[in-house]
Amino acid sequence: MGSPRLQGNTAELCKPFMEELETQGADIKYVELENLNIGACKGCYKCQKVADGYGCVQQDDMYRVVEDIVWADCIVLATPIYAWYCATKMKAVLDRHYGLNKYYGDCEGSLWVGKKVGIIATHGYGGAYATDPFETGVKRLCKHSDLRYIGMYSVRDTDNKASFRTEEAMEGAKAFARIVACGKVDMRIEDHKSFKVCGKKVWIGGQDNSQFEKFWSEAHKSGMVQELKEATNPAKNVTKSDVLGVSCVEKDPNNRAFDFYIASECGGLEGYEEYVVPTGTWAIFRGKGKLPMSLVNAEMYAFMEWLPKSGYEHALAPELEVYLAGESDTVEFWLPITKR
Repeated sequence: MGSPRLQGNTAELCKPFMEELETQGADIKYVELENLNIGACKGCYKCQKVADGYGCVQQDDMYRVVEDIVWADCIVLATPIYAWYCATKMKAVLDRHYGLNKYYGDCEGSLWVGKKVGIIATHGYGGAYATDPFETGVKRLCKHSDLRYIGMYSVRDTDNKASFRTEEAMEGAKAFARIVACGKVDMRIEDHKSFKVCGKKVWIGGQDNSQFEKFWSEAHKSGMVQELKEATNPAKNVTKSDVLGVSCVEKDPNNRAFDFYIASECGGLEGYEEYVVPTGTWAIFRGKGKLPMSLVNAEMYAFMEWLPKSGYEHALAPELEVYLAGESDTVEFWLPITKR
């Protein structure tokens, strides 16, 4: 944990994260960098001449950090975002990764190849504007060092510590912990022919999940969701659902700005727009528990754990959130896939 405030916002967000890791049966080492003596990298390259260990000439607490890194299967970098990057002590740790990679001298190999790396971040500015520079740096470090980047969970500070004690913040931290611990969700792969849905759409601009919540809330209050449910027959539907969320990301799945439908499998419903879900192959991930975190958990597992090692890639088709009739505690995330 990189914050200089040992009881600050980042430490607060780590609490539910670590509680869930313990529930998942993970062994945890929580390292408070502020309590350690970690000097800046000297750029001397002497570590590159030591084949059987870290090899830094500075005999400080970085050796303890390296022992914990080598011990771990997954390294989670928990930090506040200061000036668009991590806090000072964590930056020193990242700078001194050189001794873990024997790339630049007489020795070869790595002390941490293949390990998973994730981020927990707290920040004042919103979303990607605050976190993108640090996340980009970590992604590049992972690629350079042959590590597996598994993603980031971040929460914005809007009300000091209270921001990190909300149900949404804590459940999000727990969902990320399940990804870190490789807690799997049920999944299957199915082929389906095209089918029509009927609904209404809204434009989603960027990573602000509150836009989904607002649209769903308005759809329930207006009676739209109930009308869509009454117009469909789940037993005959491809998805077995009575209502769907359809994210129209087929043009560019990496651009998270798109039309989003609330719909059901029906046709010709007056005042609603038809949309054709194309023929394709779907990886289907089932989340159980309270919404929206059951859906978030399924999506995070799909993108962070399953897809990178599956042999598949995104099929340039819509993504579906499927609400099964009669199962209020279950949601499915349908990811369109094709062989790489």
